Amino acid sequence: MLVINLFLTLLIPFLLGTAILSLFIYKGNNQLAYFEKKSLCFAIGLGFLVIIIYLLGVFKIPITFSTTTSAASAIIILCGVFLLLKKRLCFSPDDFKFKIPKMGFIEYFLLMLIALKTAYVFFEALIKPVIDVDAFQFYSIVAKGIFYTKTFTSPYLMHFMGDKPPFAFFTQGWILLGLNSPDEFLIKIISPVLFLCMLIIFYSILRRYFSIKTSLLFTFFLSYMPFIAFHAKTAYADLPMTFYYSLGTIYLFLFMKDFNNGKKPSSYVNLLLAAIFIGLTIWIKRAGIVLAGCDIIVLLAFLLLNRKWIQKIDLKYLTIAFITIAAIILPWLIFGSNATLGRIITTQAGAEEIAFGAKIGFIISIFFKKIFLYADWNLLWLMFAASVIIPYKNSFKNPQVFLLAIILIDLIVILGQFSSGEMFRWLLDGTLLDRLIMNQAPVVLYFCAEIIGPILEEKGNSSAA
Repeated sequence: MLVINLFLTLLIPFLLGTAILSLFIYKGNNQLAYFEKKSLCFAIGLGFLVIIIYLLGVFKIPITFSTTTSAASAIIILCGVFLLLKKRLCFSPDDFKFKIPKMGFIEYFLLMLIALKTAYVFFEALIKPVIDVDAFQFYSIVAKGIFYTKTFTSPYLMHFMGDKPPFAFFTQGWILLGLNSPDEFLIKIISPVLFLCMLIIFYSILRRYFSIKTSLLFTFFLSYMPFIAFHAKTAYADLPMTFYYSLGTIYLFLFMKDFNNGKKPSSYVNLLLAAIFIGLTIWIKRAGIVLAGCDIIVLLAFLLLNRKWIQKIDLKYLTIAFITIAAIILPWLIFGSNATLGRIITTQAGAEEIAFGAKIGFIISIFFKKIFLYADWNLLWLMFAASVIIPYKNSFKNPQVFLLAIILIDLIVILGQFSSGEMFRWLLDGTLLDRLIMNQAPVVLYFCAEIIGPILEEKGNSSAA
């Protein structure tokens, strides 16, 4: 019975995501691989399920498995009727003609290593209950409160939620509601599932441009980043934040890339996916507002520099994208985050006065030690430095320079957060810095793939010849 309940609990967000994704996929949807679509469906459905749970609570409707499922089913049915009339679904018959690609020893070896790491993440996540202090003290308490009281608006639960976005609270609560049990083990299943989805989507995106070997190599690098793998085994909100923000940013870059290459239909798909994922980051952590703002600023810069190529059809999809972001974030901005922006601003001011020059020097010193001399990221940042410095002309080409701009702006924002306010005292702790950097790690790795991948492909082709 437990297995059936778990299957249904994970199936509902998948079906919800399938209906929503089908609304957004237009011409050019063949660019999305079959397993990429399935992963996107689950992730999108999970994000919108959080919004449904939130609105149920705001309007004083009891949050149960049946009420949440009913609301999700109503959306699925409405979308289904529209999609049947339009004869448009995100899955086509061609998707089910799956063939195992031909691979050599190196490809199978890399795939085996990725599979072993993923299996280990699931095993360690589900073999023990929630033991991480913050996750236990905040997220699990509220999740169990939702399970028992069918609401999150009671003063006791709101005390633990504060101004934190509700994704981690609600997804864990959803698992308990679906299982009909305050399960201490399966409550953590969302993070490893998103970890698996992230690897599938990351590989699928790479596979559009690179060989199986190169795609698996960079996916292997992602799967074996110690800090990401660690958070995939916890009940924190950091892995979901990394998942939605990094993939939203990568899809935004793919929009720019396809737009520049004249592939308009596929660029629209990437833009709409970016809009959904970037919008959903607002619901995961307070940093989502800042990170989404950085992405939007770079997007506006890209559009400004490419304004002469923008046509009426482009304006249509840009409008849809911005409306999508607004529609996703407005419920949280209207009902829930009155204190969020104020919290972000106040953490930047009013702390102990330290000479600015000395403080910045100290922050940069700690920053470089953490990214280059600790084992949290393996060789990621060394690879990034090499990607920027050695083939520098490629790094600053359009559109790669816009992805580089997003990475650098994000890093500057992180440094700025620690330069003043109450954040400075957490710098020595180190874990907060790592958790903020983790949001960009897959984006940085993808940038490295964009620069190094063509070099590897060229060498591989020349050696084969």
